[in-house]
Amino acid sequence: YVYYSFINKISTLYIYLYMIIIAQFVISLRNYNEFINSGFSFFLANGILARFSGFSDNPNIVGLIIVITSCLILGLFFHNNFRTRPKILILLFLLLNNLLITILTDSRAAIIAIIFCGAFILFFSNKKLLVISILGISIISFLLMLIPSVNELVNILLRLESKPIRPYLWDAGFQL
Repeated sequence: YVYYSFINKISTLYIYLYMIIIAQFVISLRNYNEFINSGFSFFLANGILARFSGFSDNPNIVGLIIVITSCLILGLFFHNNFRTRPKILILLFLLLNNLLITILTDSRAAIIAIIFCGAFILFFSNKKLLVISILGISIISFLLMLIPSVNELVNILLRLESKPIRPYLWDAGFQL
C-alpha cells in the first residue's frame, strides 16, 4: 500500500507497471537459464514434464506473475501511446516471452487465466479481433493436433492422464 500511496500522477503509475513487466522478464531469464542447464531431455523425461520456476520454489507463483504481466501487455496493445511499430514489436516480444515461460512452468491455471483475460480485453476493445483470434487459434490448434509429436507434447503439458492428488487431500481434510 505504501508504494501505491505515492501515486500522484499517471507517469508514476506507468513506472510501476513497467517495473512489474521488467521483474517478470528477469524471472523469465532465470527460467530460461534453468531450462538450458537441465536440457530439453530433462524437460520431457519419461513423459513427465519438469516444471521450471526460476527464483521461486512454486511454478504457480511464476504463473501468477505471467498472468498479471500478460494482462498488462495485452491492455497496452490498445493504448494510444503504444501505437508505434517499435513499441508494438516490444509488446509482441514480451507476450511471446510470457507464452514460452507459461509452457516451461506448465501452469494450467495461468494458461486458462491468460485465455480468459485475453478474451475479456479483446471483447471490450475489439470484438472483430476477438472473433478472428478465436477462429485463427482454433484452426491452428486443430492443424497442430494432427501432428503426433505435437499432440503428445500437448497431452504431457495438460497432464490429462495423471491422477490428481488434490481430491485425496480434500477428503483427508474433511474427515478430520
